[in-house]
Amino acid sequence: NALLTSIVPLFLLSLGASPFLIALVATSNHIQKMGRIIGLQYMHRAGKAGIFIGGRIGSAPFGLALAMLAYWGGAGLWAAWIGLLLFSLRGTLQQVGNTAWWPLVQDNTDGGAVGSYLAHMRLRQRLLELVLPLGVGWYLGAQPNSEHFALPFALAIFSTVAGAIAVRGIGEKAQAPPAAGLTHRLYQVLNTPPMRSYSTFVIARMGIMAATQPLW
Repeated sequence: NALLTSIVPLFLLSLGASPFLIALVATSNHIQKMGRIIGLQYMHRAGKAGIFIGGRIGSAPFGLALAMLAYWGGAGLWAAWIGLLLFSLRGTLQQVGNTAWWPLVQDNTDGGAVGSYLAHMRLRQRLLELVLPLGVGWYLGAQPNSEHFALPFALAIFSTVAGAIAVRGIGEKAQAPPAAGLTHRLYQVLNTPPMRSYSTFVIARMGIMAATQPLW
């Protein structure tokens, strides 16, 4: 995220993107998460680790194309639109794989260990998210050219593929074949009062963030 997602708006600005295009980047960030519905549809066939790995490996070529665009693509509105397209495709495929993240956590932690695991993981994530953006910002400088983004984009590819390799061989519990179609299963979730309340909260929260943060 620090090496790619959070700096894509700055990259597109270096290519000459308009504020409207920057708003589309934020829109894409939210739409990409719909890829998890695709992952949900195929996870019982590919396996949890399989869909996780496939999503990351599948996203890598688009990350590579984004790095190549940064290094050789020059500037101009057309390049910014291509960058938005590559960013969207990469993120969607990675989100397809992310469908399996929580099920894999559940399969590999016992009861009360989930809370401890999440606390340790979040702490390490936040430490990384504090330090790495400082390094990326120092490297890019105040007015970076588009070529400057090639290195962090390339490192993001390495991080993505390394994440896929790390999941190889991880244990997972067997999945029962779905007893109903995807649409019906999603309806069942929304028809459960606690989940309906939680969904309403998430929609309101994300709506506020989407309306206020993109052009900050």
